[in-house]
Amino acid sequence: MIVTQPTAVLGAALGSGLLALALLYLRSVDGNRALGWWAAAVFANMGQEVIQLTGAIMPPGLPFYLAELGVTLKAALFLAGALRFLERPRFDRVILLLFLAAVAWASFAAVQELPFFLRTAPTHWLAGAAMLATGLAFVRAESGELTRGYQLVGLGFIAWGVHICDYPLLRPVTWFAPWGYVLAECFSLGIAASLIVIVHSRQAKALGRATRLAQASAQGQVDSEQRFRDFAEISSDWLWEMDADLRFTYLSDNLRRSLGVNPQNGLGKRREEIHDLSRDPEKWQAHLGDLAARRPFRDFRYAYRLPTGDDSYISISGKPLFDAAGNFTGYRGTGRDITREVDADRRAGEAQVRLAAAFESLANGIALFDRDDRLIVSNPAYRRFTGLGDEMLTPGIPLEQILRARVARKLVTLQPGEDIESFIARRAARDRSVHPPFERQQADGSWILIYEQPFEGGRVVTSYDITALKARERELAEKTRLLQSTLEYMGEGISVYDADLRMIAWNERLIEMVGLPREMYKIGTPFEDIVRYSAERGEYGSGSIEGYVRDRINQSKLPVPHRNARWRFNGRYVELRRNPMPGGGFVTVYSDLTERKRAEDALREAKEAAEAANKTKSEILANMSHELRTPLNAIIGFSDIIQREAFGPVGERRYLDYARDIHDSGAHLLALINDILDVSKAEAGRIELLEGLVDVTELFDSCVRLVCARADEAHVAIEALPTDRLPKLNADGLRLKQVLLNLLSNAIKFTPAGGRVTLAAQMGDDKRFVIRVSDTGIGMAPEDIPKALSPFGQLESTRARRYPGTGLGLPLSKALIELHGGELRIESEAGKGTSVIVTLPAARVLAA
Repeated sequence: MIVTQPTAVLGAALGSGLLALALLYLRSVDGNRALGWWAAAVFANMGQEVIQLTGAIMPPGLPFYLAELGVTLKAALFLAGALRFLERPRFDRVILLLFLAAVAWASFAAVQELPFFLRTAPTHWLAGAAMLATGLAFVRAESGELTRGYQLVGLGFIAWGVHICDYPLLRPVTWFAPWGYVLAECFSLGIAASLIVIVHSRQAKALGRATRLAQASAQGQVDSEQRFRDFAEISSDWLWEMDADLRFTYLSDNLRRSLGVNPQNGLGKRREEIHDLSRDPEKWQAHLGDLAARRPFRDFRYAYRLPTGDDSYISISGKPLFDAAGNFTGYRGTGRDITREVDADRRAGEAQVRLAAAFESLANGIALFDRDDRLIVSNPAYRRFTGLGDEMLTPGIPLEQILRARVARKLVTLQPGEDIESFIARRAARDRSVHPPFERQQADGSWILIYEQPFEGGRVVTSYDITALKARERELAEKTRLLQSTLEYMGEGISVYDADLRMIAWNERLIEMVGLPREMYKIGTPFEDIVRYSAERGEYGSGSIEGYVRDRINQSKLPVPHRNARWRFNGRYVELRRNPMPGGGFVTVYSDLTERKRAEDALREAKEAAEAANKTKSEILANMSHELRTPLNAIIGFSDIIQREAFGPVGERRYLDYARDIHDSGAHLLALINDILDVSKAEAGRIELLEGLVDVTELFDSCVRLVCARADEAHVAIEALPTDRLPKLNADGLRLKQVLLNLLSNAIKFTPAGGRVTLAAQMGDDKRFVIRVSDTGIGMAPEDIPKALSPFGQLESTRARRYPGTGLGLPLSKALIELHGGELRIESEAGKGTSVIVTLPAARVLAA
C-alpha cells in the first residue's frame, strides 16, 4: 500500500483536530484547566501539520521556521497543562523561558541553515518531553472506575511523545516520512476515542450522582429547615420576628419557659410598648435608632421587669429582612435570658474589687516582676518598705533602677568594701538562682523578711515587716540568758526533755544532786540512757534492768504529773516532780530533801516518844481512879456525918466548921479528879457513849435547876428559851448534861452581879442541831480562845487569879461533843460577853 505524504499529513491534521475537540469537550465537562492547555497544544500540532500541507505556496524557509515554532509552542502548552494537572503551576516562568529559548534556537537554525538533525532535534525533543509529561500525568491520575481509561490515554500520549522524539532521526528517510504522519494520526485518533469514552462514562456517572443529589435535595431541604430551627433553639432561649412596622409577629413558646411570659401577650406590639425605656433611655434610643436604620444588631442587653416584680436581664440579636426588590419586610432574631450571666459578672466584679482592696490593704508588701525584672504591680506596703514614692514605682520600671534609687537615697546599707555595681551584680546573681528567704535591715533600723517565688513569666516578691519579731527574738535571747542564769543559781535541779524524750536543758545543781557522770548531760541525750545508767547502778533495786527502763519510759509518756521521793545512790534523799509540757516532753524538778527528811525523822521519833509518854500518863491516871476515889469518898462521907451530927451533937462548934470545910474540899477534889480522869480517858480513847433518846426540854430544865442556886448566890439571872417544838436527839444524855452544866457554871462564874445567862437551842439551815450558851460576862479576847480550850488553860496568872477553876471544863466539853460527831466553838469579845455554840450533826436529830 502506497501512502503519499500529503495524504498522511492531512490525516494527521484531522486526527489532531479531533483530539483537540475531544479535549475541549472533556474540559467543559470535567472543569480541569489542564485539559484546555492540552487542547491548545493539539491545535498547535494541527497548525504545524497544516503548514506542512501549504508549505509549497510559502516563501522558501518560512514553512520550516513556522513548523519549528509550532513544535515549540506545542511543547510549552503541553508542559503548562501537565503542570496544572499535577497542581504545580509555579513553573510557568520556567516554561516561558524554555519556549523563548526554543524560539531563539529555531530562528538561529533557520538563519544559519544548519543540518536537519541539529535544526530539529532540540525543538522536537522538547515537544516529546512535554508529551511524555502529559502521558505520565494521565497515568498517575486516579478517578475511581475511570482510572484505567486515564492510564490508556496516558500511554497513548507517551507513545506519541516517543514518536515525536524520533522525528529528527527518521524524517530524512523517504519511505518512512508518510508513515510517521500515519502513526501520529493513529495516536491522536486513539487518544481522542479514549477521551470520548471517558467523557461519556463521566457523564453517566455525573447523571447518576445528580439524580441522587436531586432525590436527597428535597429531604435535605426539610432537614435543613429543622436543623436551622434546632440550631437556633440551642443557641438561644427563644426566637422572634417583626413586621415592617416593627411589631412582633412571632414569639416562640420558649419565651414562656425562660421568663414565664405568655408569648401571645406580645404579638402585635412594638418593643417600646412592652419595655420600660425610661430605665436606660440612652441605650434604648441607640437601639431604636438601629431599628429605624434597618441595621443588624447583636447582643443588645437590657433589664426587663417580670410580672412577679423581679428584674430579669435579656440579650437579643436581630437581622433585618428584605424582599427580592430590596424592600424592608421586618426583623428576625433570637433572645436569651442572661440573668445568671449578669449576676455572675456582678459577683465577679465585686470579688475583683474586694480582691483589689485586699491587695491594697495587705500589711505585707507584694510586688510582681516579669521575666525581664520589670515591675508589673505592687501594693502600698511594698512601696512603703522600699522607701520610694508612688511616682517612681510605676509599672514597667526595672528592678535595677529601683535598687539604684534605694542605694542613692541611702535606704540600703552596702557591705564593707562593696560599691553599687558589685551590689547590683550580687543581687542579680542571687535573683537568677533559687534561694531561701532572706532578712534585710533597713536604714531606719527596721527589719524586712523577703520571699522571692518564681512563676511562669516572672516572679513574685513578698516582704514582711519583722521588726517586732526581731525585737521579740532579742527579748527572748535575753530572757533565755536570764533563764539559764536563774536555772544555774536555783537551789533545785532542773531537767527538760522534748517530745522525743531527748534532753534539751539542765542546770549544774542537777548534776550535783543526782550524781550521774557529767558527760551524760548534753543536748540530745536520750532519757532511756539516763534511766538505764541509774538502773545499772542499783537506783531502782535488784530487778530486771530492761523492765525498769521500759516502765520508766512508759511512765514518762503519760500526760499526767508524777511525783516521788527516794534515797539516791549518793546518799541524798531527793524529791522528783515531773510535769508534762504542751506538745510533748516534760520538765522535772529535783529537790534535795536530805536535811528535811532527817529532821522529819527526828521529829517523828520525838512525836512518837511524846505520844507514848502521854498515853502512858493517861493509862496511869485511868488505872489510878479507884485508888484516888476510895479515900476521897471516905473523907467526904465521914465529914458529912460529922457536920450533920448524925451520931449526936459535937461539943465544940468550930469542929462543925472544920468538918464543913473538909467536906467541901473533898467534894472539890473529887470533882477535879473526875475531870482529870475524864480528860485522860478522852485522850486515851476510852470514853464510851451510852446513847439513847434525849428530850431537850427536860435536859434544859434539869440543868437550870441544878445551877439556879449558884446563880442566885451570884445575883445572875438565868433563862432557858422555849424548846417545845424542837425534835429529840439520839445522844448520851449524861454527857450532854455534863457539857451543859460545865458551860452554865463557867457562864455564871464569869458574869458579874446583875448579868444574864441564856440557854437556847435551834435547828440550823443544814439540819444540824445547835445549842447556844450566852452570857453578858467579862468575855475574852479572840486570841485567848485557843488557850481557854486547852487542858488546864487559865487566862489569869496563879497569883492574880480571881475566878477559881482547873481549866478542864471547856477541853472536856469539847472532847465530849466531838465524840458525838459535833463541834464546839467560842465567840467572845472582852467586856461584852461570851457565847459557846455546840453543834450536833444531822444524824443525831430524830424526827419530831
